[in-house]
Order: sequence, then C-alpha cells, then structure tokens
Amino acid sequence: MDAVYALPSLVLYVIMFFVSFYALRAVRLDQWFKKMHTTEIQILLLLMSMVLGYLSSRFIMDIIIFSNQMLQFF
Repeated sequence: MDAVYALPSLVLYVIMFFVSFYALRAVRLDQWFKKMHTTEIQILLLLMSMVLGYLSSRFIMDIIIFSNQMLQFF
C-alpha cells in the first residue's frame, strides 16, 4: 500500500516545498540577523522551507491515507 503513495507523496513534497518557500519570502528575516549575513539568512530560509514543506505535505498525505483506511471499514 505504501508503494501506491510513493509518487504522489514525492510530488506533494516538492510542491509544498515551493509553496512554503514562496510564503516564507514574505517574512522579514533580515531584521533577526546582523548586517552582511545574507548567506545565513538564505540557509535559514531554505531549511525552514524544507521543514514546513515536509510537515504540510505529511499532514495532507496522512489525511488522504486515513480517509482511505476509513472507507475500508464501511
């Protein structure tokens, strides 16, 4: 059953990564860092995008999997 969700899960991870990266660009991270530390800001933005994209895509996939399991009960 897990192999069925492999490709949709991978596609969803990538989509949610880009969505979270786009959303996090609106956050003013430069105010939290010292001047001339743009590399650290970019790394933090990338890592936060990865974490947020993973969590949101995992949430969506869990809802899909659980709803399919619920349908098997009835």
